[in-house]
Amino acid sequence: YLFGTRSGTRTVSALNSGNTLSLVNTSQLRNGPAWQSNNVGSIAVGKNLTFYVALKDIKAGDELLMDYGPLYDPVPDIAIKPDRDA
Repeated sequence: YLFGTRSGTRTVSALNSGNTLSLVNTSQLRNGPAWQSNNVGSIAVGKNLTFYVALKDIKAGDELLMDYGPLYDPVPDIAIKPDRDA
C-alpha cells in the first residue's frame, strides 16, 4: 500500500520490506463499521513530509491501526474481525 502526500506525485511505501508502516493496519474497510479505534495518525507538513504519530498510549502487543482513507480497496476483500473489547 502507498500512502499519498500533499505533493500529489510522491508517496510513502508500506511495502513489507522492513518499513515500519508495513506494521500498521486499518480498522475499517470502505464504509463498513470500524472494529477498533485507531491508535496511529498522520500529520502532513508541507507537500512532502508526513509524520506518523501515536494517538494514544500503545502497549506492547497492541495492533497498530490507522485510517487508510476512503480510496482504500483491498484485494482480495477481507473481513474485519469483531472488536473483542466491545
